[in-house]
Amino acid sequence: MDFPILSDFHNILDIRHIPFTSRGSRLSITAEKNGISLRLTDRLRSQDIATRFGQNLPALIEEINFLDGEGNSLEFSVETYPHCLIFETKIGKYYLTFEDGENILISPPDQACGLSGKINLSEVVTDRRGGVAVAQGEDRTRLVYSTNRKIFHHAVEKLPGSGWKFSLVVEGGNCGGILLHVSTRLGLARYINDPKIVLNRSAQIWQDWFARVPKIAGMDARYQVAWWILRAGLVSTRFYLSREVLVSSKKHTTTIWQWDACFYAMAYRHIDRKLAQDQLRIFFDHQAPNGMIPDGIYESGVIIKRDQPSEADWSRPPLLAWTVWKLFERDGDIEFLNEIYDGLSRWLKWWLNLIDQGLSLSSSSGHSLFAEDMDDPVILEEMPGNISPELSVFLYLQMDCMAKISQALGEFADSEFWKLQSERLLSQIQSDDETAQGGLFWMQQQGRPVCVPTPLSLIGLLCGDCEADTTRKMIGHLSDEDGVWRNFPLPTILLESTEIESQKLWRSPEWLSIYYLLLEGLERCGLAEAGNLLCAQLLNLLASRFSNEQKVLHAPIYGWAAALYVELAVRAALANITKVT
Repeated sequence: MDFPILSDFHNILDIRHIPFTSRGSRLSITAEKNGISLRLTDRLRSQDIATRFGQNLPALIEEINFLDGEGNSLEFSVETYPHCLIFETKIGKYYLTFEDGENILISPPDQACGLSGKINLSEVVTDRRGGVAVAQGEDRTRLVYSTNRKIFHHAVEKLPGSGWKFSLVVEGGNCGGILLHVSTRLGLARYINDPKIVLNRSAQIWQDWFARVPKIAGMDARYQVAWWILRAGLVSTRFYLSREVLVSSKKHTTTIWQWDACFYAMAYRHIDRKLAQDQLRIFFDHQAPNGMIPDGIYESGVIIKRDQPSEADWSRPPLLAWTVWKLFERDGDIEFLNEIYDGLSRWLKWWLNLIDQGLSLSSSSGHSLFAEDMDDPVILEEMPGNISPELSVFLYLQMDCMAKISQALGEFADSEFWKLQSERLLSQIQSDDETAQGGLFWMQQQGRPVCVPTPLSLIGLLCGDCEADTTRKMIGHLSDEDGVWRNFPLPTILLESTEIESQKLWRSPEWLSIYYLLLEGLERCGLAEAGNLLCAQLLNLLASRFSNEQKVLHAPIYGWAAALYVELAVRAALANITKVT
């Protein structure tokens, strides 16, 4: 069975590193040392395991192997398409695809064949079509495997400690399949549709998605994988997840973070207006009466702030107003501005209230807003530092964009109010010698200044005031080939050993969202040419980063990295400055 409409996307995925999944689903397939694993991404189940991200959560089914008619394990190789996996064995091909968010359909070879694996649930009950595995306690997960082929052999054995070993062999035939169904609902799916129809329908859906993707010169596998993640990484609505949203990675958790969502929206704006807007709407769905918006949202609740050595009710600097304005610049959707305006206004006034209550925007309090995003959490605990001065800059950017939004809506009095607030913040930034000595913003690491420039050293460019003394100094640093520019692309933190780089930094030394905002700052300061050059350098950097096997756990498996790669590639194509290679 061939899929010519997706031939350009053949084998772009490596399921050893990027989980194979589908839009809306919380299930994923990965290739591991002892076979294939079926995993469920679920924050509640992750919390039951003492791991930070849940990547060590036991698979629902692990050590999945393919069997011949006599029950012997078969060696296999894997081909991938966006919509299916093809496992080539000596007796034929097994096709695996997602029928929907809860159902995975396997089309086996025509001759007698089967599956085996280890089920990590409490109880397994067999019947004439397969078996039903259930969990105990508050975890209501149920896994069902069913076949409409005649069963030749079926055995289930309790393993020492926990788990069940199963093997299922079915007779030959040119139709039928094996259905894997996972759900917490009462209604279980056991109806098996024609695999050929399911496979072809899924292929067409993916073809329709890629047909909408912006075409750029030299489109390569990294660009394709990024767009694959932007669709496959979406999860359906459930409990507190009131919108269809992209999650950081189905390898880890079903949480969507406010900061990341802003960049998801930026990428989706190229192909799907509603999907872009929903990445922001979900946070206003959970806005508190006082205007505060949560830092993260997952199925069973909201996260007010991430772990940090501070009692403040925020965790990342604000970015929503800037994102809303960027969407409007793209599509001119005045109705979305009207819809979001009141909530956005209440949120920014909540920030202003924090300032009025004494929130310090200088470097003398708290810690770095981005510290745990730049370092491994374990390292962070040993690296107390001071707050970096970016908060005032980001607040200025929000007030400035809110003034533009108010103007577009004809709310002229509001526009004047937000202009006054932005000017107030800008004046404070420009007069604060401590935050930008010599035109660079310095951070602290291990209790001492990091005297190597980072992207945050230049974050003041977001103010866009080219005549300001501090801005002129920053531009001077950029213009000096023996200075900051020589270090581009700048590392996000000071690195002192390759061991830290390769083993500790789960996001890699470069934090892409800060780079992207630096491009925005350069553009706001009239330095678009310098921004285009930096964009090209970043793409070259990412090309080498993505291809390095030792760094494969970094981008692009994360949704935020995929979104930002798309943004950089599209920006480069629009500027006609480079091919994405």
